[in-house]
Amino acid sequence: MPNPRGSTGRGAAFTDAEVGDIGGKELEDDLEGLDLLIEQGIADPARTAIAGWSHGGYMAAWTVTQTDRFKAAVMGAGVSNMVSDQGTNDIPGFNLDYFFEDFEALYRDPGMLWDRSPLKYVSRVKTPTLVLHGESDNRVAASQGREFHRALKALGVPTELAIYPREPHGFREREHQIDVQKRIVDWLKRWV
Repeated sequence: MPNPRGSTGRGAAFTDAEVGDIGGKELEDDLEGLDLLIEQGIADPARTAIAGWSHGGYMAAWTVTQTDRFKAAVMGAGVSNMVSDQGTNDIPGFNLDYFFEDFEALYRDPGMLWDRSPLKYVSRVKTPTLVLHGESDNRVAASQGREFHRALKALGVPTELAIYPREPHGFREREHQIDVQKRIVDWLKRWV
């Protein structure tokens, strides 16, 4: 697993590298890591996939709007539209850390949020994408997954959507946890 700029564990400057650039340097680092694995013969460039949950789900969606190198993607509980997410998530100050000084600035000019929303670039997606979400997710509303899935479907991109009843951001019910893993494996077998 990569430790790209914006993540923790390497000091404040490393973590703050994503301020104003969410998904930017992080994606560069992830792709450089993949290139290294390919160069070392560890990864097969013809059989790569990207998957993630929460911010990882956002990154999976963001990545497939920026590159078509991956044969399949899994977006789990990820944000697709940062503008609508701002008004529906349970941590409204989250985006302030990355983009704005205060809420007033955020609502005066939400363009920066839209610019880093996968939905803005969804017409570029070619990668088959599985979308998974919990119906009771207060961190990232299930509408985020539905919106991305609907756009992919309208554009003819292979996609499936599974919304799990009662589930919050982190799934609790064992049968749903098992189903998520099965769907991911089946999706990867099908496309990779």
